[in-house]
Formats: sequence, structure tokens, C-alpha cells
Amino acid sequence: MLERDIANHDVVAVVARPEGILYDTFTGREILVDYSRNVAVICEESADTIVVVTVLYPKNLKDLVKRRINSGR
Repeated sequence: MLERDIANHDVVAVVARPEGILYDTFTGREILVDYSRNVAVICEESADTIVVVTVLYPKNLKDLVKRRINSGR
């Protein structure tokens, strides 16, 4: 996140109130999306914790999400 200049509070905000929640059928991970911040948080959930695996900050988040959905992933 430091390399991409993504603030911790942005990630926490996306996890707390995502605009969209997607499920990656290939990895079994949840993808929490916030289009206004242009951030996608890939995470795994257990009974009482959320583990952030990675954070994406693509230029065109909507296009990336659309491609993933169209590919069935």
C-alpha cells in the first residue's frame, strides 16, 4: 500500500462499507469494491476476522470488474 500511496483509512472504509461485494470463484476470496475511491480489497473471512490479502488500485476499476464477471471468475 505504501508503494501505491493507498491510505490505511481508505482500506478500512472499503472493508466497513463496500459499494459492491464480489466473490472470486477461482480463489474463494471476497472482493470488496469502492468505485468512488477506485479501490478493490481482496480478503478472506473467518469466523471473527477479515484478512486483507491485497489491495488493487487500478485506473479503470469498473472495466476490471466487468472483465472478471464476464470471464466467470
